[in-house]
Amino acid sequence: MSLLMYLVHTTPIPLLVLFPLLLALCVRADTARRRGWMLIIAPLPMLLGVLFWYCYGQPETFTEVPWLMLGLHWRFDTVLTPILLMSTVLWFAAGLYVWYSLRSGTGADEPHIGRYLRCWLLTLTGNLGLLVAADIASFYTLFALMTFAAYGLVIHDQTKRALFAGKIYIIMAVLGEGLLFSGLIWGAAQAAGGALTPVAPLIHELPLAIANSDYGMYIALLLFLGFGVKAGLAGLHWWLPLAHPVAPTPASAVLSGAMIKAGLVGWLLTLPLGGDLESAANMELVPTIAVLLGLIGAYGAAVLGVFSKKAKTVLAYSSVSQMGMITMMVGTGWLYPHAWPAILAAVIAFAVHHGLNKGLLFFGVGWLKALHGRARWVVLVLLLIPALNLIGVPFTSGEYAKDLFKDVISGLPVGLFYALFTYGALATTALMIRYFYLQRRP
Repeated sequence: MSLLMYLVHTTPIPLLVLFPLLLALCVRADTARRRGWMLIIAPLPMLLGVLFWYCYGQPETFTEVPWLMLGLHWRFDTVLTPILLMSTVLWFAAGLYVWYSLRSGTGADEPHIGRYLRCWLLTLTGNLGLLVAADIASFYTLFALMTFAAYGLVIHDQTKRALFAGKIYIIMAVLGEGLLFSGLIWGAAQAAGGALTPVAPLIHELPLAIANSDYGMYIALLLFLGFGVKAGLAGLHWWLPLAHPVAPTPASAVLSGAMIKAGLVGWLLTLPLGGDLESAANMELVPTIAVLLGLIGAYGAAVLGVFSKKAKTVLAYSSVSQMGMITMMVGTGWLYPHAWPAILAAVIAFAVHHGLNKGLLFFGVGWLKALHGRARWVVLVLLLIPALNLIGVPFTSGEYAKDLFKDVISGLPVGLFYALFTYGALATTALMIRYFYLQRRP
């Protein structure tokens, strides 16, 4: 134990992040089908590092490399640790799924296995890396790496539907990256405007700089929409219901469970949430838009989802609906800065709860396709657990996450919004009923 603790405390954080990238360099096309084990071990260093840091580490654990890029600064963030842990566990489980498929022969005849493994490892590197990146340059680089490498997961099957979904995905990705790049550069310029030396600001300096800037509303809008593409924001979500049905099942699980949270993380790191009322007063339009789009996403996606004919499409619309609820939570915290600390705890709990349960439901699609008879019904019954969690029935993680938020807004002058958020469970219930209806027979 002491040796493991020593290794965790002395290992630079970039090595934990870049380990999957090193594995990607070792993937060869002629031996790729025997390299499924790489997907299992790729997230393990980060998983062990987070667990030991969380249990024995210090909040100020960080790694600095001043000469790299604009000054690399990576750290374990106490607030984002639950999302990092959830994402790492989900990637590990999905890697097990791929390894078993290749080992059992069910996925051995899939084309482009080598490209699939490389894109998987590159996407994993970006996804976990952006959760520990504290400087703007490396955060954007890792976010872009995750975004564009995931294109290979979407088009893996090379069918017409997969290639069409890939086109929509890449168009939305380029749009989102353009908005993000503009917002981050503009925000960084505002943060460094008063500096006597050309020191690149860290990402945690952006919220205050944006709040105090005369152009804060425009910068915040760029970042909100840019990250909103990845978060499945209503109106920017169209890649989700197209990409999930065509991507392999484990890829769909990490796309919806882990990667979609990258948009939320971007909001939490860059937007002026919390703080003093005066600094937020000049941009009330953006959080109002956030609440409205979250409301549209929560209920509108449910309407589209219940008419879908594929289980993975239903789950994709469910993700848009759930992220719509999270968007409402973020917008509410933005409008009422004094309540933000409590709302932030609810947002983190909701994101972790959604990621794990949605990942299990996506795995269930693949499991049910491979099973027959009594085993199939046993799995179908077990899948009721994550479904009921998402709905938020009593004594589940969904009830806990939603109650955290409802306890806060019950004391705020939100009017009808409280009921709209509460009745969001009905939308989730309709989607889960449709999911099981489509899964009822092989």
